[in-house]
Amino acid sequence: MSERVRFHPACILVSFFNGIKNSTILFLYGVFSNELWIMLAIISAILAFTAIIAVVKYFTQTYQITDDQIILYTGILNRKEINIPYDRIQTIKKRQWFFFKPFGLIQLLIETAGGQDGKAEGNFPAVKEDVLNTIEAHRYKTANSITPVDSIAETTDSTLTDSISESSDDSSAAAPEVISQEISYSHMISDSQIVWFSLTDLGIIALLLAFFAFVDDFIPESWFSSLTDYTNELLTHGIWIVLGLGIIALLILSLISIARNFFRYYNFKSSRAGDYLVIEKGLFERSTQTIPVSKIQGITVEQQLLHKLLGLASVELLIAGSQAKENAEGDDATFYLLPIIPEKQLQNVLASLLPEWDLVGSEITYTSRYHLWYFLRWYLLTIPVIGVVAYYYKWIAIIVVVIVLILMLSRWLDCRYQGYALMRQKVLCTQHFTFLTLTQTYTTRNKIQSFTKRTTPWLYRKGIGHFELCLKVGNHPKDIHLEFVSLDIIKHISQFYRVKKEEPITD
Repeated sequence: MSERVRFHPACILVSFFNGIKNSTILFLYGVFSNELWIMLAIISAILAFTAIIAVVKYFTQTYQITDDQIILYTGILNRKEINIPYDRIQTIKKRQWFFFKPFGLIQLLIETAGGQDGKAEGNFPAVKEDVLNTIEAHRYKTANSITPVDSIAETTDSTLTDSISESSDDSSAAAPEVISQEISYSHMISDSQIVWFSLTDLGIIALLLAFFAFVDDFIPESWFSSLTDYTNELLTHGIWIVLGLGIIALLILSLISIARNFFRYYNFKSSRAGDYLVIEKGLFERSTQTIPVSKIQGITVEQQLLHKLLGLASVELLIAGSQAKENAEGDDATFYLLPIIPEKQLQNVLASLLPEWDLVGSEITYTSRYHLWYFLRWYLLTIPVIGVVAYYYKWIAIIVVVIVLILMLSRWLDCRYQGYALMRQKVLCTQHFTFLTLTQTYTTRNKIQSFTKRTTPWLYRKGIGHFELCLKVGNHPKDIHLEFVSLDIIKHISQFYRVKKEEPITD
């Protein structure tokens, strides 16, 4: 395929949907407008303008696939030509929406080292699957033709083995070296586990609060006044009505959470194939991601308070480079290996998926159980402030007290369960609580970018300090820290970080 061709006409639909999504604020402004004619005018203008832009893009965007590069042409007055040589490609992502599948269409996103963080330099909004096969054939033909000298000069640690392919159920999206390796182990998340994950996920509450904060600027003030009057009227009729409405709201919230997670994690499966992890998920947009094990910087096991009580856990991968983005827009920062798994199965499943990490038998050494005062001292200073506020604004004071108590509970849990483990002088595990979530982070010595120790003259006299580990996640650093830890423990962990691989760690 050496001639210039247009994308499939289905790209008009994709561009239209993306345009509507980018105009969400204006769209909501029109929906919540007080005047009917204003609402219809705004919505009609958005739909018409978005449709025109989508059609114009279809007729002005073309591409060309040659033996040595991919060329994309865009623009009308300001013509733009993007040249992407095959040996510069770092990541190829393949996505397939549910309405693409009957037509054998896909979306391709091609990233290079010179592109912006998390943004594809080449976007094929709608093409046949044969286009991906053609690109991969040229790409690996180019890679195999590089001489040893060229290979040293041109190849980085993310040029070939760094590829992620996203696809539907078929395996054609995976790189050729992955296809040739048989899957040795798979773990699938059941529908009932997705339901449990949804019902106990505290993230939906944060999403709801963000939604209310967002629509606050668009809903007319009269609506809030009516809602306030209606609420006061309900309170006069008794607590049972309010309680019933609260239960209904909780049920609606639960249904939203279940639907949201089914769309994302339906038929979620994690598999091990040679030196790669293969993750499949999604209902309407089915994707398959292939992750080189060598690019894993760390493993995070999280247990929200409800999950901890129910014996459940979630496992997240910390990935270096552009693979930290779970999708093209980067709207999901969490890269799950296992969204939810019973705690009693966790060690065995991780041992099968990641045997080289050798995570079995981590015994946590608690570091800060006798330093509760240091964790709570700043919150105790809020007591006189709350007393003054309560004298003038009783309800505001009650809300502040509830928030402070929740924060103090989280800090107490952090004090009680903060700790670390060194497993066979190979893997470091740190454990701490962050806002009612128990987090264990596993990493190896060679993945730690830096180690920082901090203390103050007062804490130093007490033999106490803090330490911080820095990992590279995505293209940015991620800090992992423990507070109010014995200086002897900090010295021990510092030695683990500094010694050479063959040297033993002394106590």
